[in-house]
Amino acid sequence: EESVELAPGLPAAHAARVAALEARGQRRRAEGALERGMIAAAHPMLAALALAPRPRENATERSRRVEALAGYARGQGEAELMAAQAAREAGLWAKARRHLVLAREAGLGDRRVFLMLAEIATAEHGDTEAGRAEAELHLHEAAAAQAEPAWWCGVCGARHEAWAPVCGECGSVASLRWGSVAAAVQRPPLMIASVPGL
Repeated sequence: EESVELAPGLPAAHAARVAALEARGQRRRAEGALERGMIAAAHPMLAALALAPRPRENATERSRRVEALAGYARGQGEAELMAAQAAREAGLWAKARRHLVLAREAGLGDRRVFLMLAEIATAEHGDTEAGRAEAELHLHEAAAAQAEPAWWCGVCGARHEAWAPVCGECGSVASLRWGSVAAAVQRPPLMIASVPGL
């Protein structure tokens, strides 16, 4: 609770809160915490919690629930990608494509979007000429797209599979940032010592 209050933009804090509430059997409070987390900091770790099946919930019902959650996040790219994944798993191809378009409009253009579009083309059209052509197009787009975001240390540039409060490479505290390496690593400007007479 304190971590969420102190760092509302940190998805790891929201995810830990949701997990703690679920462990105590407080499903309603956990769902509310997940909703607040997606609004404050839509992120794949929160999307994974949202996409986890609920008791007696089928894929279509899960898609509706996840789509509503993405709506609360007001067009954040990660939330739209989450809704697209739920729709794809339910076989709702048009809905999945629509959420992927919204994800791209929100600025999410890494290879995950195009790989999912290729999967949808294959699943929807099967082994047809149209399906193969569309999947191939999206695979070419994926190859040219930005790599998937990850946790990067803003000090040393080390890549991390999961968020941690301390960088395991350089020991910097609170230095991990989510994104592409170029955006996440903010190295300080190089300071050149002055040379007398120059």
